[in-house]
Amino acid sequence: MSGPLELRRYLDPRERDAAAACPIRDAVNIPLGELARRTHELPPPSDTISIATDQALYVRTSNALMALGRTCSHISEFDHETAPSTTRGRLWRPSAFVERAARTLSPGRAIDVGCGTGRDAVFLAAGGWRVVAIDHLPDAIHRGLGLAHHSGIAPGAIQWNCADARSTIRKQIAEFDLVVFVRFFDRAVVEQATQITRPGGSIVIEAFEDSSATGPRCPATSEAELRRLFNGLEFRQVEAGTDERGRRLLRVWAIR
Repeated sequence: MSGPLELRRYLDPRERDAAAACPIRDAVNIPLGELARRTHELPPPSDTISIATDQALYVRTSNALMALGRTCSHISEFDHETAPSTTRGRLWRPSAFVERAARTLSPGRAIDVGCGTGRDAVFLAAGGWRVVAIDHLPDAIHRGLGLAHHSGIAPGAIQWNCADARSTIRKQIAEFDLVVFVRFFDRAVVEQATQITRPGGSIVIEAFEDSSATGPRCPATSEAELRRLFNGLEFRQVEAGTDERGRRLLRVWAIR
């Protein structure tokens, strides 16, 4: 059964059996040998990763992470759990904008369009949402499935679709309480968002407002364009910000 995912402070790089036998408090276990293929389960790239382990394993783990461009710190003093934890932990973070919106809504049906490696979809599922996740990249879907498994998400809570968003959206009906686009902005797909959103449902978009960050999956947009695309919708929140690389982002939460 799915349950809350607590944000934790430390990475425990021990082998799985050793970590399960003696869990470190406030840590998430990702074995050293699995780090290279589970980088999407780590904190944001701008964060220093705090590694709770002995000196020898810290050196090996930090070397592996620094080769991936990450910075690390050693936590040599830590406590162990005295009883089995009743919640799962995570080091990764969903979109802060999606998180804020979702926490004010009652869980229902959500669709994450251009889901990438699945952090937003998994976060929503852990909060009780029934999620459809779409991405055209098989590797992204594979990583999302792994993230859901490691996060203890119940089978069936997320329907993963490796497919083109345009063709998939056309097959959906107006049954979603939340439609999410995070750094995926295909105008032909976004234009159809209201058609798959229930009356009173939310559309949450985080897109680039900086033309230097444009690409086939997320060209730049503007508040004026979104107001045109969502003419007649209530704009509950509009904010500008930047991503971890300083590129301008536009975040919009609209209600049908």
